[in-house]
Amino acid sequence: MNLSKLKIALQAAALAAPLACAAQTTTLRAADSLPVNHFFAERGLKFWAEEVRKETNNAIELQYFPAEQLGKAKDMLQLATTGVADIAYVVPSYVSDKMPLMTVSELPGMAQNSCQGTKAFMKMVRGGVLDQKEMKPNGVVILFATVLEPYQVFANKPVDSLAGIAGLKLRTAGAAQSNTIKALGGVPISMAAPEAYDSLTRGTIDGVVFPTTSLIAYDLPGRLKSGTEGVSFGTVVLTYAMSQKKFSSFAPNVQKAMLSAGEKAAQNVCEFLDESGKKNHTKIEAAGVKFFKLNDADKKKLEEASTASQKEWAKQLDQRGKPGTEVLEAYANAIK
Repeated sequence: MNLSKLKIALQAAALAAPLACAAQTTTLRAADSLPVNHFFAERGLKFWAEEVRKETNNAIELQYFPAEQLGKAKDMLQLATTGVADIAYVVPSYVSDKMPLMTVSELPGMAQNSCQGTKAFMKMVRGGVLDQKEMKPNGVVILFATVLEPYQVFANKPVDSLAGIAGLKLRTAGAAQSNTIKALGGVPISMAAPEAYDSLTRGTIDGVVFPTTSLIAYDLPGRLKSGTEGVSFGTVVLTYAMSQKKFSSFAPNVQKAMLSAGEKAAQNVCEFLDESGKKNHTKIEAAGVKFFKLNDADKKKLEEASTASQKEWAKQLDQRGKPGTEVLEAYANAIK
């Protein structure tokens, strides 16, 4: 081969090299505790994977393990950090001992819809205070997250004001939500969501603090008579996370694609939830549940109870040497 032909061959090889690298595919093991076809996996995780594939010329594939196939919900963070899973479904309230600051998004009286809370939360885990104070110490990257729609109070008897909540035994999720219900005269009962149906049937509880999506998912409307609307008794944030070590192993362009796809996935899920909430409202009403709006006096009372819960959340974290007040103020500002 003469020098001219050798030069052409080397140039062709150099041009082909990036294509060969791009054609290489990494398969990521993704684990969660969600039932098959759950909206957060379908409209979040799988949407994210497809976006990454498009942006990286198929550099990433997904091997999905739903329904606790790789581990329990409370163990998902550990699955990610130990490498058992490359991507894991992490719910901060399940690991509040390790991620207490992230539960700021679950406080009552904050975000008024899913997208408002989701955008604020994503801002805080993308280089914000939660990224610095909680993600990095735990060695994880939040690929994307979704703050669910605000929880409402639903009762198995006619209620048309906050006064009607007094004395009711209500299923709650988390300390802040329980404190709010207690401040309003209710009796908070902590239990797993799947237990609510039987508990209502047996009379163990008089109602639930639930989002409309969960109310329908657990077939509860037929057991209830009334519910609030347009207020916030708190919520829950869901995330998919990857260890910082695994994330750093990818080329910069792949990392960028993962984060970009995460922004799109978060938006895709929250828009679905906010739109579904309107449809759920109609279905719940059709099942016999009468929604009621709070009057101005009740709105003020709920606001005061929610503010007290927020301040108590921050105070307890401050006392533990965590920046509770700083995070609370940052989240409130991000929502605004």
